[in-house]
Amino acid sequence: KANVYIDQVDCYGKTALIHACENGMYDVVGALIATGKCRPECADDNCKTALIHACYQKESEIALALIRLNNGAHGYGDSDERTPLIYACMNRMQHVALALIKTGKSNPKQVDEYGNTALTYAIQNNMTSVIALLS
Repeated sequence: KANVYIDQVDCYGKTALIHACENGMYDVVGALIATGKCRPECADDNCKTALIHACYQKESEIALALIRLNNGAHGYGDSDERTPLIYACMNRMQHVALALIKTGKSNPKQVDEYGNTALTYAIQNNMTSVIALLS
């Protein structure tokens, strides 16, 4: 019975996985992923997926677990036109940024609402390994 609501969406467009990612609940994220019903491709009413929330919250381990799902949501942009890769570069999450780039689905050319790309933020944060892959 506990798994019945895992794939449900609340009035804000959030799944249990999104709530867990917003709150840095790594063990809960892992349990939700293990069910196979957590719907990581879903986005809330601000167009943020679980992966975007993890990168926004600087939750590297959660982000890496979601990247390993390889569900295709890696290149989605939120209402600010920011992708997980942009957030990873903004927040100096080099391992996450590298993992996203290596998927081939990260949309490195995405421009956010301020005209910046992941490369812009990587340069600002001196993320040399990421710069090398994005240049």
